[in-house]
Amino acid sequence: MTGQENQTSSPQEDPLGRKLIEVVFEAAFAMAILLSSILSNSIVLYVINANSNLKTFINNVIRNLCIIDLLETLLIMPLWIVSIVEGRWIFSSVICSMSGYLFVAIANATLFSLMLIAVTRYFKVVKPHLYSKIFVGRKSAPRIFLASSWILPLITCCPPIFGWGQFLYNPLSCLCEYDWAFEKLNITYMVFLVATQPSPYIICWSYVRIYYTVRRNRIQICTRRNRAACQNAYNAETSCIQLSLGIACGVVLCWLPKAILVLMMAAGNKRLDFPMRVSSYLVFLACSLNPVIYGMINPQFKPAFKALFKREANDSNIRSIVLAASVTTTT
Repeated sequence: MTGQENQTSSPQEDPLGRKLIEVVFEAAFAMAILLSSILSNSIVLYVINANSNLKTFINNVIRNLCIIDLLETLLIMPLWIVSIVEGRWIFSSVICSMSGYLFVAIANATLFSLMLIAVTRYFKVVKPHLYSKIFVGRKSAPRIFLASSWILPLITCCPPIFGWGQFLYNPLSCLCEYDWAFEKLNITYMVFLVATQPSPYIICWSYVRIYYTVRRNRIQICTRRNRAACQNAYNAETSCIQLSLGIACGVVLCWLPKAILVLMMAAGNKRLDFPMRVSSYLVFLACSLNPVIYGMINPQFKPAFKALFKREANDSNIRSIVLAASVTTTT
């Protein structure tokens, strides 16, 4: 991790030693991620808000996740794209500290939301009697859970602003991030952050328990020789496997490389230019994948998406007919 980048360079010379075609390609790919994130998250938000039958607690958490992803897309990605184009940080150190804080806080808020989705599904499948008491019977409980997914990350990620560590620009990832160097002050905060972020372990444990419960139910149903019920149970198990693998692949693909590279960089490995740059793309790619994994391939959402696209197709046909009629009238 290096300090704030303030050096100037000629227009022809890229601070990172890249060719023009490389800069154009990196910036174009980053813009594609930004636009796809806005589009996918906006569609999921629209579908949830437009369909009263989708306004359940778990879908409210998915909506909360889409809002978090949109905040990361609109607040952090533009600064990242500008840094990719310029090859350095061109804004003030205050903006760097605030963007670094928001980047870490939003990343933790995403993990808390993913954990809340996993825990909610765990209780609904494995402990349905407790699910009704916790998430349905108490009207205040869902609001507390959703508020916690915002408040906890904002609190646990703010110590560097007050001197417990620091946020610095990292030219390898073109982002302002926490300074992960292995120093005494930084290590203590890293331990604190890991201790207050149990989401990855709870997410894995919840989906493993969900899978084993669905599999056990399928075996019990199929032993009764009810072919139709057995087929339904098999379909439910297959859907559970696909969802769990999709979530696991999304989290592992997007976040694990970044975590491993941060540890390597903190340990003193300096030859990580290209891997660190790629890991930043993967982290932001999660903003586009989350609404797809949790919303668009969710069986609950499929009828709503079909109705939305069918309505859009009908509206397009109507506009075409009206336009053709107006052209015929004028001629």
